[in-house]
Amino acid sequence: MYLQRKVRLFQIIEEHGKDMFYMPHGLAVDHKGNYWVTDVGSHQVHKLDSSFRPVLSIGEKLVPGDDDHHFCMPTDVAVAKNGYFFIADGYCNNRVLKFDPTGKLVGTFGAAVEPFHSSGIVLSIKNSVVTDELGSSEFVIPHSLALIEDMNLICVADRENERVQCFSAGLAEGHRTIPAGIPITSADQIGRVYAIREKKHYLVGVTGRDEKDQLPPQLFVMDMTNGKANTFVKKLLFITTYVFSQVHIIPVDVSDLGNREPALVGDFGRGHSVHFADAPEPNHPDLAA
Repeated sequence: MYLQRKVRLFQIIEEHGKDMFYMPHGLAVDHKGNYWVTDVGSHQVHKLDSSFRPVLSIGEKLVPGDDDHHFCMPTDVAVAKNGYFFIADGYCNNRVLKFDPTGKLVGTFGAAVEPFHSSGIVLSIKNSVVTDELGSSEFVIPHSLALIEDMNLICVADRENERVQCFSAGLAEGHRTIPAGIPITSADQIGRVYAIREKKHYLVGVTGRDEKDQLPPQLFVMDMTNGKANTFVKKLLFITTYVFSQVHIIPVDVSDLGNREPALVGDFGRGHSVHFADAPEPNHPDLAA
Protein backbone atom coordinates (compact mmCIF):
# COMPACT_ATOMS: atom_id res chain seq x y z
CA MET A 1 0.00 0.00 0.00
CA TYR A 2 1.19 3.53 -0.65
CA LEU A 3 0.18 7.12 -0.21
CA GLN A 4 -1.46 8.71 -3.18
CA ARG A 5 -2.81 12.14 -3.91
CA LYS A 6 -6.54 12.14 -4.25
CA VAL A 7 -8.20 15.14 -5.84
CA ARG A 8 -11.36 16.15 -4.00
CA LEU A 9 -13.25 19.41 -3.83
CA PHE A 10 -14.48 20.27 -0.36
CA GLN A 11 -17.58 22.34 0.22
CA ILE A 12 -17.82 24.68 3.18
CA ILE A 13 -20.96 23.77 5.12
CA GLU A 14 -20.53 26.07 8.13
CA GLU A 15 -18.41 29.04 9.14
CA HIS A 16 -17.97 30.24 12.71
CA GLY A 17 -15.75 32.49 14.77
CA LYS A 18 -16.07 35.79 12.89
CA ASP A 19 -14.58 38.56 15.05
CA MET A 20 -13.86 35.95 17.75
CA PHE A 21 -10.25 35.19 16.86
CA TYR A 22 -7.21 37.25 15.94
CA MET A 23 -4.97 34.54 14.48
CA PRO A 24 -6.27 31.01 15.13
CA HIS A 25 -3.42 28.51 14.97
CA GLY A 26 -4.17 25.09 16.48
CA LEU A 27 -7.43 23.15 16.31
CA ALA A 28 -8.51 20.04 18.21
CA VAL A 29 -11.81 18.23 18.73
CA ASP A 30 -12.36 16.33 21.97
CA HIS A 31 -14.38 13.13 22.43
CA LYS A 32 -17.51 15.13 23.35
CA GLY A 33 -17.41 17.12 20.14
CA ASN A 34 -16.08 20.34 21.63
CA TYR A 35 -13.70 22.45 19.57
CA TRP A 36 -10.47 23.79 21.02
CA VAL A 37 -8.66 26.67 19.31
CA THR A 38 -5.33 28.26 20.14
CA ASP A 39 -5.15 31.91 19.10
CA VAL A 40 -1.59 33.16 18.73
CA GLY A 41 -2.89 36.67 18.06
CA SER A 42 -4.83 37.10 21.31
CA HIS A 43 -2.55 34.82 23.38
CA GLN A 44 -5.56 32.72 24.41
CA VAL A 45 -6.99 29.22 24.15
CA HIS A 46 -10.72 28.81 23.59
CA LYS A 47 -13.07 25.87 24.12
CA LEU A 48 -16.25 25.93 22.02
CA ASP A 49 -19.15 23.52 22.21
CA SER A 50 -20.44 21.58 19.21
CA SER A 51 -22.56 24.60 18.24
CA PHE A 52 -19.44 26.82 18.40
CA ARG A 53 -20.62 28.65 21.51
CA PRO A 54 -17.75 29.71 23.83
CA VAL A 55 -17.47 27.51 26.92
CA LEU A 56 -14.04 28.36 28.31
CA SER A 57 -11.29 30.85 27.53
CA ILE A 58 -7.85 30.72 29.14
CA GLY A 59 -5.32 33.52 29.05
CA GLU A 60 -5.78 37.29 29.09
CA LYS A 61 -6.88 38.73 25.77
CA LEU A 62 -4.06 40.52 23.92
CA VAL A 63 -1.78 40.33 26.97
CA PRO A 64 1.21 37.97 26.56
CA GLY A 65 3.00 36.62 29.60
CA ASP A 66 4.88 33.71 31.10
CA ASP A 67 3.14 33.26 34.45
CA ASP A 68 0.43 30.77 35.42
CA HIS A 69 -2.38 32.90 33.97
CA HIS A 70 -0.94 34.02 30.64
CA PHE A 71 0.32 32.56 27.39
CA CYS A 72 2.53 33.95 24.68
CA MET A 73 1.35 32.75 21.26
CA PRO A 74 0.08 29.26 22.24
CA THR A 75 0.35 26.79 19.39
CA ASP A 76 -1.70 23.64 20.08
CA VAL A 77 -3.94 21.80 22.54
CA ALA A 78 -4.58 18.12 23.30
CA VAL A 79 -7.57 16.94 25.35
CA ALA A 80 -7.95 13.70 27.34
CA LYS A 81 -11.22 11.82 27.76
CA ASN A 82 -11.26 12.66 31.47
CA GLY A 83 -11.30 16.36 30.63
CA TYR A 84 -7.69 17.16 31.46
CA PHE A 85 -5.93 19.03 28.68
CA PHE A 86 -2.46 20.13 27.61
CA ILE A 87 -1.49 23.41 25.94
CA ALA A 88 1.73 24.03 24.03
CA ASP A 89 2.74 27.59 24.88
CA GLY A 90 5.05 27.52 21.97
CA TYR A 91 6.37 30.59 20.24
CA CYS A 92 7.68 32.54 23.24
CA ASN A 93 7.62 30.47 26.42
CA ASN A 94 8.72 27.04 25.14
CA ARG A 95 6.65 25.13 27.66
CA VAL A 96 3.71 22.73 27.94
CA LEU A 97 1.00 23.26 30.55
CA LYS A 98 -1.49 20.75 31.97
CA PHE A 99 -4.96 21.80 33.17
CA ASP A 100 -7.83 20.06 34.92
CA PRO A 101 -11.33 20.05 33.34
CA THR A 102 -12.22 23.37 35.01
CA GLY A 103 -9.23 25.14 33.50
CA LYS A 104 -7.10 25.09 36.65
CA LEU A 105 -3.37 24.72 36.05
CA VAL A 106 -2.03 21.52 37.60
CA GLY A 107 1.43 21.25 36.07
CA THR A 108 3.93 22.60 33.60
CA PHE A 109 7.14 21.41 32.01
CA GLY A 110 9.60 22.66 29.44
CA ALA A 111 12.56 24.99 29.25
CA ALA A 112 14.02 27.08 26.47
CA VAL A 113 17.34 26.17 24.89
CA GLU A 114 19.39 28.22 22.45
CA PRO A 115 19.97 26.07 19.35
CA PHE A 116 22.20 26.39 16.33
CA HIS A 117 23.04 24.04 13.49
CA SER A 118 26.35 22.63 12.29
CA SER A 119 26.61 20.11 9.45
CA GLY A 120 22.96 19.20 9.86
CA ILE A 121 23.25 18.43 13.58
CA VAL A 122 21.37 20.47 16.15
CA LEU A 123 23.70 21.78 18.83
CA SER A 124 22.96 23.80 21.93
CA ILE A 125 24.74 26.06 24.37
CA LYS A 126 24.73 25.04 28.04
CA ASN A 127 26.80 26.88 30.61
CA SER A 128 28.76 28.51 27.75
CA VAL A 129 29.71 25.05 26.42
CA VAL A 130 28.64 23.81 22.99
CA THR A 131 27.05 20.36 23.13
CA ASP A 132 25.01 18.07 20.90
CA GLU A 133 23.21 16.62 23.93
CA LEU A 134 19.81 18.24 23.95
CA GLY A 135 18.13 17.63 27.26
CA SER A 136 14.63 16.31 27.72
CA SER A 137 12.03 19.02 28.28
CA GLU A 138 14.22 21.52 26.46
CA PHE A 139 12.12 23.02 23.69
CA VAL A 140 12.52 25.55 20.93
CA ILE A 141 8.96 26.18 19.75
CA PRO A 142 6.85 23.23 20.93
CA HIS A 143 4.55 23.51 17.93
CA SER A 144 2.16 20.54 18.11
CA LEU A 145 0.87 17.97 20.60
CA ALA A 146 -0.36 14.39 20.32
CA LEU A 147 -1.93 12.62 23.29
CA ILE A 148 -1.76 8.81 23.37
CA GLU A 149 -3.99 8.04 26.31
CA ASP A 150 -3.72 4.26 26.53
CA MET A 151 0.07 4.61 26.61
CA ASN A 152 -0.13 7.55 29.06
CA LEU A 153 2.00 9.68 26.72
CA ILE A 154 1.90 13.29 25.64
CA CYS A 155 4.12 13.84 22.59
CA VAL A 156 5.53 17.23 21.64
CA ALA A 157 6.72 18.39 18.22
CA ASP A 158 9.86 20.25 19.29
CA ARG A 159 10.05 22.19 16.04
CA GLU A 160 13.36 24.03 15.96
CA ASN A 161 15.19 21.20 17.75
CA GLU A 162 14.02 18.95 14.88
CA ARG A 163 12.64 16.20 17.05
CA VAL A 164 9.59 14.76 18.76
CA GLN A 165 9.66 14.18 22.51
CA CYS A 166 7.16 12.06 24.44
CA PHE A 167 6.47 12.34 28.15
CA SER A 168 4.33 10.64 30.74
CA ALA A 169 0.97 12.38 30.55
CA GLY A 170 0.24 11.77 34.22
CA LEU A 171 -3.25 10.48 33.38
CA ALA A 172 -2.81 7.07 35.00
CA GLU A 173 -2.95 6.83 38.77
CA GLY A 174 0.45 7.24 40.34
CA HIS A 175 2.07 8.75 37.23
CA ARG A 176 3.52 12.22 36.90
CA THR A 177 4.35 14.27 33.82
CA ILE A 178 7.96 13.21 33.39
CA PRO A 179 10.17 12.35 30.39
CA ALA A 180 9.26 8.96 28.98
CA GLY A 181 12.42 8.41 26.97
CA ILE A 182 10.93 8.02 23.49
CA PRO A 183 12.51 10.81 21.43
CA ILE A 184 12.89 11.00 17.67
CA THR A 185 16.08 13.01 17.50
CA SER A 186 17.80 15.25 14.98
CA ALA A 187 20.09 12.34 14.12
CA ASP A 188 17.28 11.03 11.94
CA GLN A 189 17.41 14.22 9.86
CA ILE A 190 13.69 14.72 9.91
CA GLY A 191 13.85 18.49 9.73
CA ARG A 192 11.61 20.90 11.60
CA VAL A 193 8.55 19.03 12.92
CA TYR A 194 5.46 21.19 12.53
CA ALA A 195 2.58 18.85 13.35
CA ILE A 196 1.95 15.42 14.86
CA ARG A 197 -1.17 13.31 15.36
CA GLU A 198 -1.64 9.73 16.58
CA LYS A 199 -3.94 6.89 15.63
CA LYS A 200 -3.73 3.30 16.83
CA HIS A 201 -0.19 3.80 18.17
CA TYR A 202 1.13 5.23 14.90
CA LEU A 203 2.50 8.75 15.22
CA VAL A 204 2.06 10.67 11.97
CA GLY A 205 3.84 13.97 11.46
CA VAL A 206 4.77 16.57 8.89
CA THR A 207 7.95 18.59 8.59
CA GLY A 208 8.48 21.95 6.93
CA ARG A 209 10.99 22.85 4.29
CA ASP A 210 14.47 23.25 5.75
CA GLU A 211 16.62 25.24 3.36
CA LYS A 212 19.64 25.21 5.66
CA ASP A 213 19.83 21.41 5.80
CA GLN A 214 18.38 21.05 2.28
CA LEU A 215 15.50 18.92 3.54
CA PRO A 216 12.15 19.03 1.71
CA PRO A 217 8.79 18.98 3.49
CA GLN A 218 8.04 15.39 4.43
CA LEU A 219 5.49 13.13 6.03
CA PHE A 220 6.68 10.55 8.57
CA VAL A 221 5.17 7.62 10.44
CA MET A 222 6.48 6.09 13.66
CA ASP A 223 5.30 2.90 15.33
CA MET A 224 4.98 3.93 18.97
CA THR A 225 4.82 0.34 20.20
CA ASN A 226 8.55 -0.07 19.64
CA GLY A 227 9.73 3.54 19.62
CA LYS A 228 12.30 2.86 16.93
CA ALA A 229 13.49 5.77 14.84
CA ASN A 230 13.96 3.51 11.80
CA THR A 231 10.21 3.58 11.27
CA PHE A 232 10.73 7.15 10.09
CA VAL A 233 9.65 7.58 6.48
CA LYS A 234 12.35 9.60 4.75
CA LYS A 235 10.77 9.72 1.29
CA LEU A 236 7.13 9.16 0.48
CA LEU A 237 6.99 8.76 -3.30
CA PHE A 238 6.36 12.05 -5.07
CA ILE A 239 4.56 13.97 -2.36
CA THR A 240 7.69 15.36 -0.70
CA THR A 241 8.50 17.57 -3.67
CA TYR A 242 5.21 17.83 -5.56
CA VAL A 243 2.49 18.37 -2.99
CA PHE A 244 3.95 20.17 0.00
CA SER A 245 5.19 23.74 0.09
CA GLN A 246 4.98 25.10 3.64
CA VAL A 247 3.19 22.49 5.70
CA HIS A 248 2.06 23.71 9.09
CA ILE A 249 -0.68 21.60 10.67
CA ILE A 250 -2.59 18.35 10.58
CA PRO A 251 -5.96 19.96 11.28
CA VAL A 252 -7.98 16.82 12.02
CA ASP A 253 -7.34 13.30 13.26
CA VAL A 254 -4.88 11.42 11.10
CA SER A 255 -5.84 8.43 8.99
CA ASP A 256 -7.40 5.40 10.58
CA LEU A 257 -4.53 3.16 9.60
CA GLY A 258 -6.72 0.10 9.93
CA ASN A 259 -9.60 1.29 7.78
CA ARG A 260 -7.53 3.51 5.48
CA GLU A 261 -9.65 6.58 6.03
CA PRO A 262 -8.34 9.89 4.64
CA ALA A 263 -5.96 12.35 6.25
CA LEU A 264 -5.64 16.09 5.83
CA VAL A 265 -2.46 18.16 5.94
CA GLY A 266 -2.66 21.98 6.04
CA ASP A 267 -0.25 23.76 3.69
CA PHE A 268 -0.35 27.54 4.10
CA GLY A 269 2.36 27.98 1.47
CA ARG A 270 -0.08 26.86 -1.22
CA GLY A 271 -3.16 28.01 0.65
CA HIS A 272 -4.96 24.69 0.81
CA SER A 273 -5.35 21.40 2.64
CA VAL A 274 -3.97 18.28 1.00
CA HIS A 275 -6.17 15.20 1.21
CA PHE A 276 -4.59 11.74 1.23
CA ALA A 277 -6.26 8.37 0.86
CA ASP A 278 -4.77 4.93 1.44
CA ALA A 279 -2.69 5.24 4.55
CA PRO A 280 0.84 3.80 4.54
CA GLU A 281 1.89 0.47 5.89
CA PRO A 282 5.20 1.20 7.68
CA ASN A 283 6.79 -2.08 6.57
CA HIS A 284 6.10 -1.49 2.89
CA PRO A 285 9.40 -1.57 0.92
CA ASP A 286 8.65 1.75 -0.77
CA LEU A 287 8.51 3.40 2.65
CA ALA A 288 11.66 1.87 4.11
CA ALA A 289 13.88 4.12 6.18
